Amino acid sequence: MQKVVYSVTRVMKEDNLKVKGVGYISDTDLLILAISKDNNPYIRVFEDCIKYCHQINNSDAYKGTYYEMDEYEGHDYQRTFYIWYKLLA
Repeated sequence: MQKVVYSVTRVMKEDNLKVKGVGYISDTDLLILAISKDNNPYIRVFEDCIKYCHQINNSDAYKGTYYEMDEYEGHDYQRTFYIWYKLLA
């Protein structure tokens, strides 16, 4: 696993939720520390998001758009996330 600095923005109609911090990437996933609505910490995994990120100007920084499908009250909906991360030495 590689240590990274990240920024994840969830895009919504009303507002955008932005989370920043230090996390890890595996071969395919981004792992970050998150806090639930009940104030319990957990590890949030963005599965297969690394393949949607591309390198920015030959640097150690990457960005991309990640989509996640979810179901709520019998309806499917799509969540959109803008992901940026930079590899740490």
